[in-house]
Amino acid sequence: MDIGRLVQNTNLLPEENCTWNEKDVPLEDRGVSLSWLANFFYQVDRNLSEVWKRYDEQYRASEYFDGVPEPNRPEIELKPWTTAAFVENIIIPLTKKLKTPLYARVPIEFRGKPTMFLSHTWSENLELTLNITQQPMQINEMKRRNLNWSFIWIDIACYNQHLVENISEDMKYIISSIGFVGIPMLYSGAFSRLWCIWEFLCAYITKAEIQFLEVSSSASDYGRAYDYFISTFRSIADASTTLDKDKVQILAAIVKTFGSIKAADKYFLELTDEGLTEDRWKPRHKQ
Repeated sequence: MDIGRLVQNTNLLPEENCTWNEKDVPLEDRGVSLSWLANFFYQVDRNLSEVWKRYDEQYRASEYFDGVPEPNRPEIELKPWTTAAFVENIIIPLTKKLKTPLYARVPIEFRGKPTMFLSHTWSENLELTLNITQQPMQINEMKRRNLNWSFIWIDIACYNQHLVENISEDMKYIISSIGFVGIPMLYSGAFSRLWCIWEFLCAYITKAEIQFLEVSSSASDYGRAYDYFISTFRSIADASTTLDKDKVQILAAIVKTFGSIKAADKYFLELTDEGLTEDRWKPRHKQ
């Protein structure tokens, strides 16, 4: 599939205009405009819809008219994007030749020092993640607290997907440097994925502030999600990762930090049970 067609009208810098060295911009300073990233995603999604529309039209024509060839099926399926699928099908191909993070191809005016580290799961819907981060309720809360996250640090754009090394320690350092973590609360997803748990722990270890980014759901919805988490949680070691090697690396970092998985489990449960989630959606258990 022509990736260039999918990214047309996104203002992405042409490869020939990009020069990059990993030391050019420190990891913790690689912020991208949240609005630019959302527009980039939506443009790619719209362009893919157009590709499938043209495919469907030609396919129907090939069934009814002689001389109309059957089209090649698009390589990328038209379905809601998970973060993992967007990285695999869009971001890695766009940066493969130069071996850079997507950040290197973001126009200069849409780069800036990040004021929020966005902790999210790669198995969740990327569109929902971006939407939650931009919801009016988040913006109003941001204004109330004199905060601004026009530029965010998000792994899919700021981390070089071709040079993954000691990622768990990198995340800890970046969170410490930025000092503010946003966690989209897509039901209990943030509590079931090991990367999010590690980033959650890193925020408290480094005394970074946490903002839970909530969907427009009722308190009872969050209560059920939290109750489900509490009733099913056994150990951090049971949390999942997309890649097996990531799980090995994160668990090693957790043991290094807390001394054991059991000690980390105790700390994590204390954090989640003693008011670190929002009172307005955390259920109050009877004494």
